[in-house]
Amino acid sequence: MRKLRDILRLRYEAGLNHRAIAQACAVGLGTVTTYLQRATAAGLTWPLPDDLDDTALEARLFRRAASNGGDYVVAEIVPNTQDAGNVSG
Repeated sequence: MRKLRDILRLRYEAGLNHRAIAQACAVGLGTVTTYLQRATAAGLTWPLPDDLDDTALEARLFRRAASNGGDYVVAEIVPNTQDAGNVSG
């Protein structure tokens, strides 16, 4: 189980910095930073809503990509039909 709730509580209730949270939760500094960034992007505030259980919290922060590809765009590859000139090598 991810330590999302603990990380959020330590940041917003206890006011700890990322490094202290990482040490307290035995996770990497990058994990703490990523989780807090995701929480901000998801519009979460502390205290969390009473009806937001761990499963719903995780779903808000780690949404699966939709079947249409999620948040990224697939570029269409178009062959270059312009004459690039005569390049000798």
